[in-house]
Amino acid sequence: MRTRGPEAWTKWRELVAEQERSGQSADAFCRARGLSPTHFFAWKKRLILAGPQHPTHGCKQAR
Repeated sequence: MRTRGPEAWTKWRELVAEQERSGQSADAFCRARGLSPTHFFAWKKRLILAGPQHPTHGCKQAR
């Protein structure tokens, strides 16, 4: 299985949160941003399953 870095987790966590705040359907949100709905839903599921115990939950990447 491929390892996903903290940057990917942070990016998708922010995108999922943005979609929820937007009031748009996930399909409309993805279409407007040029995202793959398949990837969006896969990441949303991954984030839900990982829950708050995932090491990058709520963390911003240091630059």
